[in-house]
Amino acid sequence: MRFLSLFLVVVMLFLFTACVNESENTHTDDGDIKGGADLNDGGASDDSSDGNTDKEESEKTDESKDESKDESKDENKDENKDENKDESKDENNDDNEDEIDEGDKELTMENSLLSMCGINNVTYKEVPEFDPIGEFAGIKAITYDGAMIGSSKTKVFAYLGFPEGASAENPVPAVVLVHGSQNGIPYAKWVKEWNDRGYAAISMSTNNFFPKNATAGDREYSEELSNWNVGLYGVFEEEGYVTAPRNEVMSDSAKHYSEQWMYHAVSDCILAGNLMRADKRVNSELVGICGISWGATVTSIAIGYDSSYAFAIPIYGSGYLTEAHTVFAGIFAKDKNPEYWLAEKRFDNADMPILWLCMNNDTPFSMNSNIKSYLHTVKNNEETRLAAINGWAHSHGSGWSREEAYAFADSVCGKAPRMPKLILDGKQPTLINPDNVDIMGVTLFYLTEEYAYKNGTPPTWQYINMNYNSSNDEITINIPENAKTCYYQVAFWINGKGVATTTEMFDLLSLS
Repeated sequence: MRFLSLFLVVVMLFLFTACVNESENTHTDDGDIKGGADLNDGGASDDSSDGNTDKEESEKTDESKDESKDESKDENKDENKDENKDESKDENNDDNEDEIDEGDKELTMENSLLSMCGINNVTYKEVPEFDPIGEFAGIKAITYDGAMIGSSKTKVFAYLGFPEGASAENPVPAVVLVHGSQNGIPYAKWVKEWNDRGYAAISMSTNNFFPKNATAGDREYSEELSNWNVGLYGVFEEEGYVTAPRNEVMSDSAKHYSEQWMYHAVSDCILAGNLMRADKRVNSELVGICGISWGATVTSIAIGYDSSYAFAIPIYGSGYLTEAHTVFAGIFAKDKNPEYWLAEKRFDNADMPILWLCMNNDTPFSMNSNIKSYLHTVKNNEETRLAAINGWAHSHGSGWSREEAYAFADSVCGKAPRMPKLILDGKQPTLINPDNVDIMGVTLFYLTEEYAYKNGTPPTWQYINMNYNSSNDEITINIPENAKTCYYQVAFWINGKGVATTTEMFDLLSLS
């Protein structure tokens, strides 16, 4: 019994010692398991001693080598996988290169234009030897930096004028003026028209014309182009600058956006607006934009990218040109141009008051495009107006002679009452006259056939006055029986000038 008892004691001591050693080799204070790999690999035993330390380190080194080899193999496998993936991507890119490039082009172009909006450190340089003279004395000839082409800068020439009394203590509203025509130029006379009405104004060349003399901006017509140089020359040349593209009627739309005329024309507008807002003589909250013909088309696009304009006045041109009855439908055909040059694609961003001022029988543009632009943007701002003028002409001089443009700008800038308008309920017009201006009368314009152009010739509108009761603003309509397509005009007085706004067209057959 003594022997059996002694044997049991020895066995219990041995088991206790083994448990203690195992506990010390397998746990740390923070509960992380350690030493298990050594035990599992047989590299250390319960009875190892200090004399085996070198052997353990040697075995650990061998294990590290093995692990390094394994990691190296894994890395090589990963690299091979990545290379295979890259090769696969390259093959896919080759297959879809045109599509991807076009997507990148659109995104980059949009971001480029948007990044220009609101820059408040735009500066300009005066070129005094080309300052207008005579009746246009006081207007300055300037240049400012345009959009980049690669790593090269471009330069924009402009006329800049201020009304008398404009100062930091007496800031005035301002307007960016965008000329039309492939051979259009900046006009000192147009600047003076706005200066005389209390506005600072800038008229820049979007066609990269630079003047040859101080009288270059006096004239309106393109036959005076002998006074202008196409591209940088002489005093306008400067290291690091190149000439921007000219208006080639959208034929450059397949090029990179930085080499397209429209990109630079829109950039010129955005940057000119920034330049005006940065001038202390200008009320930065009241900077508008007005474009004529091609300039109206550029304006219609620009306001979709830069919504900081206080007002916009596109004259003749508009958005929705793919639906025009004129040559512009082909110029802006969707299969020829990227969508970012279709103004209507960004009209939801144009939330400023807009006056769509057009002819009812224009040849380059058709009023259905202006009407659709109006209906789209009036949803953004109830002060937006449409004015389709009968018996008007298409030119720069005719464009800036209409009083509607100035009355509208004045109404936005607090210099005049708001312009009345008519809204339709079927064929019945209702007058909206927010500031109770004096109404001259209401007129119905009508066609005896559907609205259409025949061999490029616009339709001829007939008209008849409606019975307007000034005591209650009630309008009694009297539509001729042979009328098919119609719209109404309301004429009124603003600041002593007779002006008008109109409704959209309506088809009597569709209302019957």
